Amino acid sequence: VLEYHPDDIMALNNIGGNYIRYKKYDDAIRMFKQVLSKDDSYLNSYYGLAMCYYDQNRYEEAIDVCIEGMKKGVNRPQDRNVREEIQKMVMSACRDYVKNFDYSIEIGIEKKKLSEMSNIPLRIEEDRNLNVHARMEYHVTRHRNYDRVVFNPTKPYHEHLLMHEFMHLEMANEASK
Repeated sequence: VLEYHPDDIMALNNIGGNYIRYKKYDDAIRMFKQVLSKDDSYLNSYYGLAMCYYDQNRYEEAIDVCIEGMKKGVNRPQDRNVREEIQKMVMSACRDYVKNFDYSIEIGIEKKKLSEMSNIPLRIEEDRNLNVHARMEYHVTRHRNYDRVVFNPTKPYHEHLLMHEFMHLEMANEASK
Protein backbone atom coordinates (compact mmCIF):
# COMPACT_ATOMS: atom_id res chain seq x y z
CA VAL A 1 0.00 0.00 0.00
CA LEU A 2 2.76 2.44 0.94
CA GLU A 3 4.44 1.93 -2.43
CA TYR A 4 1.42 3.56 -4.10
CA HIS A 5 0.14 5.67 -1.21
CA PRO A 6 3.11 6.59 1.02
CA ASP A 7 0.93 8.83 3.24
CA ASP A 8 -1.78 6.24 3.93
CA ILE A 9 -2.28 6.65 7.68
CA MET A 10 -4.05 3.33 8.14
CA ALA A 11 -1.16 1.45 6.53
CA LEU A 12 1.42 3.39 8.55
CA ASN A 13 -0.57 2.77 11.73
CA ASN A 14 -0.83 -0.96 10.99
CA ILE A 15 2.92 -1.17 10.47
CA GLY A 16 3.33 0.50 13.87
CA GLY A 17 1.01 -2.12 15.37
CA ASN A 18 3.14 -4.89 13.88
CA TYR A 19 6.28 -3.33 15.31
CA ILE A 20 4.63 -3.49 18.75
CA ARG A 21 3.91 -7.19 18.23
CA TYR A 22 7.66 -7.76 17.78
CA LYS A 23 8.54 -5.35 20.62
CA LYS A 24 10.30 -2.96 18.24
CA TYR A 25 9.05 0.04 20.18
CA ASP A 26 11.34 2.68 18.70
CA ASP A 27 10.16 1.80 15.19
CA ALA A 28 6.53 1.68 16.33
CA ILE A 29 6.82 5.07 18.03
CA ARG A 30 8.31 6.53 14.87
CA MET A 31 5.40 5.18 12.79
CA PHE A 32 2.69 6.40 15.16
CA LYS A 33 4.27 9.85 15.36
CA GLN A 34 4.47 9.94 11.58
CA VAL A 35 0.73 9.21 11.38
CA LEU A 36 -0.08 11.88 13.96
CA SER A 37 2.03 14.44 12.09
CA LYS A 38 -0.21 13.82 9.08
CA ASP A 39 -3.51 13.53 10.99
CA ASP A 40 -3.57 14.40 14.68
CA SER A 41 -7.14 13.13 15.00
CA TYR A 42 -6.30 9.47 14.30
CA LEU A 43 -7.19 7.88 17.64
CA ASN A 44 -5.67 4.49 16.80
CA SER A 45 -2.20 6.03 16.60
CA TYR A 46 -2.59 7.67 19.99
CA TYR A 47 -3.57 4.31 21.39
CA GLY A 48 -0.61 2.58 19.72
CA LEU A 49 1.82 5.26 20.89
CA ALA A 50 0.48 5.07 24.43
CA MET A 51 0.79 1.27 24.34
CA CYS A 52 4.47 1.58 23.34
CA TYR A 53 5.17 3.85 26.28
CA TYR A 54 3.11 1.73 28.66
CA ASP A 55 4.86 -1.50 27.65
CA GLN A 56 8.20 0.22 28.36
CA ASN A 57 6.99 1.41 31.81
CA ARG A 58 7.06 5.01 30.60
CA TYR A 59 3.78 5.72 32.35
CA GLU A 60 3.89 9.52 32.35
CA GLU A 61 4.35 9.59 28.59
CA ALA A 62 1.57 7.02 28.14
CA ILE A 63 -0.76 9.15 30.27
CA ASP A 64 0.07 12.32 28.31
CA VAL A 65 -0.53 10.59 24.97
CA CYS A 66 -3.84 9.12 26.15
CA ILE A 67 -5.07 12.50 27.31
CA GLU A 68 -4.00 14.17 24.08
CA GLY A 69 -5.72 11.41 22.12
CA MET A 70 -8.94 11.78 24.09
CA LYS A 71 -8.90 15.51 23.35
CA LYS A 72 -7.96 15.43 19.67
CA GLY A 73 -8.96 11.94 18.56
CA VAL A 74 -12.00 11.43 16.36
CA ASN A 75 -14.23 8.36 16.56
CA ARG A 76 -14.35 6.61 13.20
CA PRO A 77 -16.66 3.78 12.18
CA GLN A 78 -13.75 1.45 11.40
CA ASP A 79 -12.17 2.14 14.82
CA ARG A 80 -14.97 1.11 17.17
CA ASN A 81 -14.04 0.86 20.85
CA VAL A 82 -10.68 2.62 20.48
CA ARG A 83 -11.81 5.50 22.71
CA GLU A 84 -12.87 3.02 25.42
CA GLU A 85 -9.53 1.23 25.13
CA ILE A 86 -7.57 4.45 25.43
CA GLN A 87 -9.61 5.33 28.54
CA LYS A 88 -8.73 1.94 30.05
CA MET A 89 -5.09 2.50 29.12
CA VAL A 90 -4.90 5.87 30.89
CA MET A 91 -6.40 4.35 34.04
CA SER A 92 -3.93 1.46 33.97
CA ALA A 93 -1.02 3.81 33.36
CA CYS A 94 -2.11 6.04 36.26
CA ARG A 95 -2.40 3.07 38.62
CA ASP A 96 0.99 1.70 37.61
CA TYR A 97 2.60 5.12 37.80
CA VAL A 98 1.39 5.59 41.38
CA LYS A 99 2.49 2.07 42.37
CA ASN A 100 5.99 2.69 41.05
CA PHE A 101 6.48 6.30 42.13
CA ASP A 102 8.76 6.92 45.13
CA TYR A 103 6.99 9.62 47.10
CA SER A 104 9.56 9.79 49.92
CA ILE A 105 11.72 12.42 48.20
CA GLU A 106 8.72 14.53 47.18
CA ILE A 107 7.24 14.30 50.67
CA GLY A 108 10.50 15.53 52.20
CA ILE A 109 10.74 18.42 49.74
CA GLU A 110 7.12 19.48 50.30
CA LYS A 111 7.42 19.20 54.09
CA LYS A 112 10.47 21.47 54.11
CA LYS A 113 8.84 23.94 51.71
CA LEU A 114 5.66 24.16 53.78
CA SER A 115 7.53 24.61 57.06
CA GLU A 116 9.66 27.37 55.59
CA MET A 117 6.67 29.04 53.98
CA SER A 118 4.82 29.48 57.26
CA ASN A 119 7.63 29.26 59.84
CA ILE A 120 5.42 26.65 61.52
CA PRO A 121 6.70 23.10 62.07
CA LEU A 122 4.91 20.36 60.15
CA ARG A 123 4.38 16.95 61.68
CA ILE A 124 3.56 13.95 59.53
CA GLU A 125 2.07 11.07 61.48
CA GLU A 126 0.63 7.64 60.77
CA ASP A 127 -2.74 6.58 62.13
CA ARG A 128 -3.91 3.11 61.09
CA ASN A 129 -7.36 3.84 62.55
CA LEU A 130 -7.93 6.92 60.40
CA ASN A 131 -11.10 6.42 58.33
CA VAL A 132 -9.78 8.45 55.39
CA HIS A 133 -6.50 8.17 53.51
CA ALA A 134 -5.06 11.42 54.90
CA ARG A 135 -6.14 14.52 56.77
CA MET A 136 -4.60 17.96 57.22
CA GLU A 137 -4.82 19.79 60.55
CA TYR A 138 -4.07 23.50 60.28
CA HIS A 139 -2.41 25.11 63.29
CA VAL A 140 -4.76 28.09 63.27
CA THR A 141 -7.94 26.03 63.51
CA ARG A 142 -6.39 23.60 66.02
CA HIS A 143 -4.96 26.39 68.24
CA ARG A 144 -1.44 24.97 68.40
CA ASN A 145 2.04 25.90 67.22
CA TYR A 146 2.43 23.22 64.50
CA ASP A 147 0.61 21.89 61.46
CA ARG A 148 -0.10 18.20 61.21
CA VAL A 149 -0.87 15.83 58.36
CA VAL A 150 -2.08 12.40 59.42
CA PHE A 151 -2.30 9.45 57.03
CA ASN A 152 -3.40 5.84 57.12
CA PRO A 153 -0.63 3.67 55.61
CA THR A 154 -3.02 0.75 55.14
CA LYS A 155 -5.10 2.65 52.56
CA PRO A 156 -4.17 2.37 48.88
CA TYR A 157 -2.50 5.39 47.33
CA HIS A 158 -2.08 7.06 50.73
CA GLU A 159 1.17 8.70 49.60
CA HIS A 160 -0.61 10.48 46.79
CA LEU A 161 -3.34 11.66 49.15
CA LEU A 162 -0.74 12.79 51.68
CA MET A 163 0.66 15.05 48.94
CA HIS A 164 -2.91 16.17 48.25
CA GLU A 165 -3.24 17.29 51.88
CA PHE A 166 0.04 19.19 51.56
CA MET A 167 -1.58 21.20 48.76
CA HIS A 168 -4.48 22.05 51.08
CA LEU A 169 -2.00 23.23 53.69
CA GLU A 170 -0.19 25.32 51.11
CA MET A 171 -3.48 26.95 50.08
CA ALA A 172 -4.35 27.63 53.73
CA ASN A 173 -0.94 29.27 54.24
CA GLU A 174 -1.38 31.39 51.12
CA ALA A 175 -4.88 32.45 52.21
CA SER A 176 -3.55 33.44 55.64
CA LYS A 177 -1.07 35.82 54.03
